Amino acid sequence: MREAMDNNIWNHFFDMMVNQKKNFGDIRVREICEDAKIHRSTFYRHFEDKYQLLEFGLFILWNDFFELDEREKFYTPFKTADEFYQKSEAEQLIFRNQSDDRFLETVNNFFLKQMTASFKAILKEDSPNQLPTDLMARHVVGSIQSLDEWSRDQEGIRSEKLDSYYKTLVLNPLGLNCTE
Repeated sequence: MREAMDNNIWNHFFDMMVNQKKNFGDIRVREICEDAKIHRSTFYRHFEDKYQLLEFGLFILWNDFFELDEREKFYTPFKTADEFYQKSEAEQLIFRNQSDDRFLETVNNFFLKQMTASFKAILKEDSPNQLPTDLMARHVVGSIQSLDEWSRDQEGIRSEKLDSYYKTLVLNPLGLNCTE
């Protein structure tokens, strides 16, 4: 029952952001409740605030991505993400809210946490150096984020090219020479 209500609230919130074209930062909990036809107390029994609701929705939308092979996401992050986005509603949500700083900050923080945790095990196994694993994971994830931001200003750059830059700038200097 709880899961059904969580999903119902999320579906209304997603609809508001994507189909009703409302910016994340402009939507109030009151509006989510009105759209979902629930009382505010019901909302707060399920979520602390709209940021927690967004994180819940990110887990739903990116569940298939999180299920992908960890090494594939680590060694070819742009190709893997590109293939995922082609089959996902997640791209609609990102595209619709790309000018909303609060939305982007929440999404970025969510992914930094998820990817850092995911990449630690690979780095612990594959890295030949003695740098702290947490530091390397943060460096790798931050570099992916930087390349992604940079690529938005580059017309027509393909995910394969970004993965090539990633390998040159990040993996090779860390001694993670890969042949994939």
